[in-house]
Amino acid sequence: MNGLNNSEHDDHEQPSERTALLANINAPPHLDAFEYPPIEPVILQITAKGISSCGSSDWCPNPLSSLAVQTAFSLVVLLELRKIVSSGASRSQQIWEQWSQEQEDAETLQYLDHHVLSVWSEFLSEERSAEEIESALWQPFPVRHESLRLLRVVDFLCYRGAPRELLEHRIVYFSFIQTWKYGRRIQGRNPALSVRLIRIYDALCTPRVLHAVALVLHLSYLALLTHFVLFPPVRSVSTVRSPTPDLREALLMIYSGARLLQTWSLGTCPFLLVLLVFLYCLPSVPFPDGLAYSVLLFAFSWNVIELHIPRAPSPIFLFPFPRILPLAVLIWQGISRIFFPVVMFFLPALLLSLFLLSTSLSDIFSHLLTVDSLDPAPMETRVAFISLFAVIFSLLLCSIIMLVLVYPSLPLDTQAHSPWDQYSKPVGLEARRALVRIVVAYCAPYAFPAPFNLVELLTVRLPVSLATVLGWKEVAMRFEVVERVFWRMTIGPIAAMVAGGWVWGLRDPRRGYGHYH
Repeated sequence: MNGLNNSEHDDHEQPSERTALLANINAPPHLDAFEYPPIEPVILQITAKGISSCGSSDWCPNPLSSLAVQTAFSLVVLLELRKIVSSGASRSQQIWEQWSQEQEDAETLQYLDHHVLSVWSEFLSEERSAEEIESALWQPFPVRHESLRLLRVVDFLCYRGAPRELLEHRIVYFSFIQTWKYGRRIQGRNPALSVRLIRIYDALCTPRVLHAVALVLHLSYLALLTHFVLFPPVRSVSTVRSPTPDLREALLMIYSGARLLQTWSLGTCPFLLVLLVFLYCLPSVPFPDGLAYSVLLFAFSWNVIELHIPRAPSPIFLFPFPRILPLAVLIWQGISRIFFPVVMFFLPALLLSLFLLSTSLSDIFSHLLTVDSLDPAPMETRVAFISLFAVIFSLLLCSIIMLVLVYPSLPLDTQAHSPWDQYSKPVGLEARRALVRIVVAYCAPYAFPAPFNLVELLTVRLPVSLATVLGWKEVAMRFEVVERVFWRMTIGPIAAMVAGGWVWGLRDPRRGYGHYH
């Protein structure tokens, strides 16, 4: 397993407590995570001993506070080892050694998967409470001493870092649905009356409520952008009094800039385009007859399409997950595996034919051509270019139709026992990962959706970072209190109003999982 020691320090590509899109304040702080041993020494011991030579006693060599925490520690160690083995690549130039390394890694992955499922099955061999199951999935552990990086089982479930059987387990599904609806459990028993009142107030902000808050803010941004593209400012005849940005344009720039502070992805690009367009046009604004306005239209169209992608915030997550997520994953996998490859394959010829066609039909590009005559192209040339464009466009459509007919995930799985697998097992697995990602993203403590995260950055994050660098720990802790107060004054009231639509969800469901189907 070449690259074991080099790969074990790599960070996971998943949202963390501070970089995630949103977070649920019901989640307990991760201060208790540093009371547990780090996982790196255990991984180094297992690596030195040999993974295939290790057993159940090696995954968690030291007794911890509870069986649920021990199970979480063992699973995190096994899943981290699984990630290391999966990402390791042979550096040998010998063909036989490369093949042997691949075979060894495949056997090691099977061995690790077997022990992951064995640890999980042993944990479920007796009746477990909702709190125990939640602890096994969500308990964080530090990677190494004095390191802020934490790992949880849920971090591996977000992506392809866990065995399929663990992700498909019904207990895992029930636990995530319960967390999505009701939030994380609150630690502590019989606190003072004031603390209980604050907890009741905080309990309104479940992950689905916080997602709804982010969605409302996002739709408000889209409404402003729609108003701008429908009713853009009119260019003044006088060059002295040119239109300047007003409140509408300022709000668009603030929200776009705030979205750039969150975890970056392909969906961040339209917000970057909107912000760059407005900054480029300062002190004026984009006008309909300019390139900047066309870029705004492109970004607006991109934002509308993003609403149909299973990536938060999206109206998709307002519908029943087992029905809507597999369909959304199926459609977007088809687009990414069929439409985009076909378009990129024909793109050079398509662009060339469009250029030739537009040149032959109009003299709009004539100033770009080094020709002496501006006479229109002959009719025969126009017909030829139109035919060329029609042929290429027809080939593109035919290729898409052909690939759709042979797309392996499209036929319905009539033998599926779960609605998640109605479009095939791979689609169901990716849909489950989308569910895990949305729950994890909205379960971090005291996070702020855009544009409030911009204010949080200026009033809390930057002062805390400065105080930490200067060694003023007490000052940094005071700003953490300011963060919670600021959160309860801004996000809390909005979440409380949105939570009115889910008043029934305030009941305590922790008497069992049987009612989730």
